[in-house]
Amino acid sequence: MLLALVFAPAGAHAATPRPARPTHVVLMIADGCGTASVDLGRMVGGAPLALDEILVGSVATASTSSRITDSAAGATAMASGVKTANRMVGVDPSGRRLPTVLERARERGMATGLVVKSTMTDATPACFAAHVMGRGAQDTIAVQEIDGGVDLLLGGGRDWFLPLSRAAACARTAST
Repeated sequence: MLLALVFAPAGAHAATPRPARPTHVVLMIADGCGTASVDLGRMVGGAPLALDEILVGSVATASTSSRITDSAAGATAMASGVKTANRMVGVDPSGRRLPTVLERARERGMATGLVVKSTMTDATPACFAAHVMGRGAQDTIAVQEIDGGVDLLLGGGRDWFLPLSRAAACARTAST
């Protein structure tokens, strides 16, 4: 999965003069891609990767509940700066809501967006815009992504954003 977060001042245009501070931020997360994968790509290709020109850094995350960190705990750490347990989305291990970088950008008047190759309600994008105890609560995640004021949502998972009967919603949630 590739997640791209886009922050820009509301109404920003490319023709405006370049300010002293960045006005546009794009955070791309190649979910599940570590340094070994990138090194292998360079080795197989025999040359630097296009990624090398834009790679600014990397982050190591750790779950509070396991030696192996899942996408929910890892993305929550990236989005909020706080470690949490596996399967938790945008909350700390006690369930307390954690403010995310996307929410902070919005508070500063920046336009925000989530662009993914996967489902919008997958753990990694969800951690930047939702706050739930378990990554399987995709109906709730979809509602929070919409109600949270994210300006742009591009990705899969259309069905999570469509209205369902109560029985169908319960059955879908139970199967995830």
